[in-house]
Parts: sequence; structure tokens; C-alpha cells
Amino acid sequence: MGIIIKNNQMKELTMPISFLKKYSYYITLILFISFAPYFVFYNHNFEQITFNKTIQPLMLLSLLVLFTFVILYFLINIFPKYYKLIFASSIIFLIFIVNFDYIYIDLIKKELWVDPDFNPKLMLIFIYLLSVFIFLNLLKIKFLKIFFLFYSIFMLVIPALELSLKSINNSETDIQNKPKAEDFLAERKDAINDKSILKENVYFILLDGYASKKTFSRMSFNNDNFYKYLEKSNFKNLGDNAAYNKTYLALGGIFNLSYPFVDGDAYNNRMSFFPDSLNNNKKPPLIEELDNLQYEFIFYGNFWSGCLFRHAKCGNPPKVFLTYESIIFFSRTLLNGYFFKNGLQYDAISSFLKKDKKIKIQDSKFHFFHHLSPHPPYLKNDCRTVNSKSLKSWEPLEDYLVTVNCVNSLVMELISYLDKNDPSAIIIIQSDHGPRTISSNLFQATDFDGDVYLDNEISILNTIKSPKKCDKWLKNNLGPINTIKFILGCLKQEEPIYLEEKTFIGDTEDFGNIKEFN
Repeated sequence: MGIIIKNNQMKELTMPISFLKKYSYYITLILFISFAPYFVFYNHNFEQITFNKTIQPLMLLSLLVLFTFVILYFLINIFPKYYKLIFASSIIFLIFIVNFDYIYIDLIKKELWVDPDFNPKLMLIFIYLLSVFIFLNLLKIKFLKIFFLFYSIFMLVIPALELSLKSINNSETDIQNKPKAEDFLAERKDAINDKSILKENVYFILLDGYASKKTFSRMSFNNDNFYKYLEKSNFKNLGDNAAYNKTYLALGGIFNLSYPFVDGDAYNNRMSFFPDSLNNNKKPPLIEELDNLQYEFIFYGNFWSGCLFRHAKCGNPPKVFLTYESIIFFSRTLLNGYFFKNGLQYDAISSFLKKDKKIKIQDSKFHFFHHLSPHPPYLKNDCRTVNSKSLKSWEPLEDYLVTVNCVNSLVMELISYLDKNDPSAIIIIQSDHGPRTISSNLFQATDFDGDVYLDNEISILNTIKSPKKCDKWLKNNLGPINTIKFILGCLKQEEPIYLEEKTFIGDTEDFGNIKEFN
């Protein structure tokens, strides 16, 4: 006997087929809006991934759409009078989910971001509600209703057609003329075995906000045990001059192999810098250089920079069942912030040390660690618990120094591990900038001036362990950008072409203006 669901406020449940027919316009919009990003993703990465690699993100996306339809089915049967509002809210919500990267980063951060203390989520909610209101009103216009339908179809069909053409062209290519996999591997082997190219693994450890030796001296903090350990481990000091006083500029310079902006330059967003540069269409020059040397670039991130980049293999991916392709796909959606970021191992160095790894000596890998500490949030004495007093602020000094001690222990553990397991490795330990605090418990009253503050902000740790055969190219007071040039020159066994050493200040209060520090 069939069951009919009734109550005084709800009609009989519409049968699924009738539901699909009655609301075919809205359902079509949802389908095309939801699946367009998949075809864009596959089309964009066609040369790098096979179809099999895209099955999981496609299946997960399909489940998301199916779940949406189930919710809509019951909501509209419960509130049939409000079906337009329900569909409009759902359509806009799906647009926000699948296009979160564009809406949040390109629109809010790039175009509307003014006050760094302003909560962008409030702006996102406002844009969402406004979009629902506008969409509901536009649906009353028959022409625009047709336009929405064709536009949504257009958004899916174009990347789908491009993908189809790529597949056809690829299949029609003369197989006999295609390079075979073994040929590529042989070429790679020959390149790596070339005597003019080193094969040593590189470990670039960037400690965010780690002070220089002279800044620690101003703090009356004795860091000699750490320096002695570095010296005993054959590290050479390269100087203490930063390229920039901001992380995104400093790392932007390293990945760009040059000064991206100089004195008098201005910019209105951070999209050309780190970490966004690792997701741009064009590879950063550093990664291109490493590709040419057949070096694999592996990035270990943190909660600020993340780890899921288009141009880098993630060394500490989320601990979830997802494939790397699924992680990359959904990291561009709203789901990233709630489901994927929480699974990342944000302590870059610890995640490497805890990893079950088999290090191969001279394996041509470039490991890049963006270790957030000793930058806030600071750590407690156990070196595992975050100190809630310093989630954003650089104060107090005592907590900064506790975190420095934690970082020192972790770095020494890493060096000890590499000395045993990868003794020929090239290791760089560097900070992007110094601490940004000038409180009374940090300096003497006589030191309270802008020059001293900036001097501490642009004074960094920069030390390296490199092969003796490369020492002839080392110079005194190498800055961060020339340090990476030295590494590349060392790998290629050719003299680096150094830039003139300079330091630039990105003015926090006057966003986007660059001044040279003399």
C-alpha cells in the first residue's frame, strides 16, 4: 500500500519526475552552474592529468549536486509558495561555492579590500543577499530569464568543447612521432647525470619573522647556542639584509628571482606576489629554472600560505581520503576553508620530520619550507600549544622569545636528521623579515625611532650549508634574492649573475607604495 504524506500546511509530495518537469528551468541552471568548474579545471590541466585523475572530483561534485536537489525537493514541497526564493538562494549559493576563489580573492580582496581589519565574510554575506534579491527581481523579466539559461549553458559548453577538441587533437597525433615515456626518462636521466648539473637535494627553510643576530642583541637575548650549532654543522653566514619587510614581497622576490617592485613603484593588490603567484597561469621564474634542471619543487606550508598550489607539489597535504586532484579542485571552492584547510599540517618542519619518508641522496628535489614561527601566533613552553594572547600581535617580547627557542630546537632537529640521512644536501635557513615590535620591554627608550624599528624589521637570519665546489661564488652580505641565485648557480655549476643588493620597504599604512631603505 502506497504512503501519501499530508498535513494541513503541505500538499502531497510532488513526484520526482513531475518535480523535474515543473522546475526544469531552475534545475538546468543548477546543473550547468555546478559542473562548469569541473570542465574548466580539466581543460586547464589537460596536459598534466589524465581523465582517470578527474573521476573523484567529478563524483564528489555530482554527490554535492544530488544532495542539493534532495534538499530542494523537500523544501519546495514544504514551502511551495516560496519556490522562487528557494531556487534563487540555492543557485546563488552554488555560484558562491564553486566560484568562491573568484568572488572572495578577486572581487573582495583585490577590488574591495581596503581595511585589513575588516571582516571579509561580512562583505561576502552582503554580496550574497544582494545577489539573491537582484536575481529574484530579474526573474520577473522574461528576456533575462532566457538570458540566464543560455549564459549558464555557455559557461559549461565552451570549456567542454575546448576539452573535446584537445582530446581529438591529442588522439589524432601520429603516435609514431610522439616521444615515448622511456625516451623522456632517458633524457631526464641524461640531464640529471650531466656532470655540469648537481643532483643534491635542496632544503630551503624560511622562518617567518626570525630576528637577526644584532636584533637579538638589542633584545638582550643570548642565541649563541643556536649559532654555534649552525657553525658546527658547517653553515656559513651570508649577512643579515632583507630584500623586503613584508612576507608576500620577500617571497615574491625569491620566486621571481628579482625585485618585483622598486623605489617609487605602487600596486593595489597582492595577486602578483606570494602565495598567489604559485597559482597564477604562468610559473614563477624559480620553478621554471628548477623544471629546466629536472628538480621537483615540494612546498611545505602553513595556515597563512597554505600548501595547495598549481605550480608546487604539496609536502604536507590534508590528511583526508581525497586524491591530490580533488584537493586542488575543491581548494578553489568555498569548501576549502571548512573541510580541507583543517586537515593541513601547518607546522611545516614538524610535518616533514613526522612524515614516513625515504630520502634518496642526490634525488634532485627542492624542498621549500615556509615555517610560520616565530611569527605570531606564538607558542607556549611546550612548543605545541598556541598562546592565545598573541594570535595577531607581536607582543609581548617574552612570548616571542619562547617561540624562538621552539623554532631553534626544531631547526636543529631537522639539521641533525638531514646530516644523517642526506649529508650532501644544500640547506638554507633564512627569515623573510625581522620582528615588528618596538615595545618598551624590547628596546631602551633611546632606541625609540623609526630607523631602529625598520632596521630590526629588515634584519634577518641568512645562512647556508653548500658544497665546497660552490664556495668560490659566495660573496659577503648576500641578500635573499642573490642567495637563491647562488643556489641555482651552484646546481648548474656556473657563476651566478648577481643583482645589486637592495632593501625595500612596503608601507603598511600607505598600502602598495615601495620605498628603498638606505
